[in-house]
Amino acid sequence: MAARAGFIHRLFGARIQNSVVPDDQYGAGLAVDHLVRLGHRAIAYINGPASWHSAKERLEGYKLRLAQHGLPVVEEWLRPGDWEIEGGYKAAQALLQLALDAALFPGKGRAPFWLISG
Repeated sequence: MAARAGFIHRLFGARIQNSVVPDDQYGAGLAVDHLVRLGHRAIAYINGPASWHSAKERLEGYKLRLAQHGLPVVEEWLRPGDWEIEGGYKAAQALLQLALDAALFPGKGRAPFWLISG
């Protein structure tokens, strides 16, 4: 019997059999929904590397869900990141310099470290 491999959260240019990948677009939309339910109407976003599939999908989900809520996508509130603590910290600091009255949606789960490190 041939051995079978499975891949978790890995894309190889196209969907393949035996792989499990998150729906990044849907997940980003859920995050926006949550912030809107909390009363936020301005939501800034720190993304990951522009060349990553996950980053593209999350950004698309963020933009689509803002539009569904009738909220603007403000390009100045979008910051690229590298999904590392230092890069996220720099992106968060750049947004804070804008003195926004906005919620901050990070595209990666280590975001709390971005705001408290330094």
